[in-house]
Amino acid sequence: MDNTLRARTADGAYKRPNFRTDFKRQLVEESFEPGASVALIARQNDINANLLFKWRRQYLEGAYGLPTLPE
Repeated sequence: MDNTLRARTADGAYKRPNFRTDFKRQLVEESFEPGASVALIARQNDINANLLFKWRRQYLEGAYGLPTLPE
């Protein structure tokens, strides 16, 4: 289960987490390794797999610096 929305603001609304760029880059690069499972990496880091796929698209567009993909 995704536990990222546990924190609430004073008015009772959920607050979205802000993930660091280096954390995003680390997970994305890990997901591009041969044999890696996006779903498993997401589950191990308590994020939604769709979010990791979004970060992968952004990574390839250069949002987190120059991509360094494995050969």
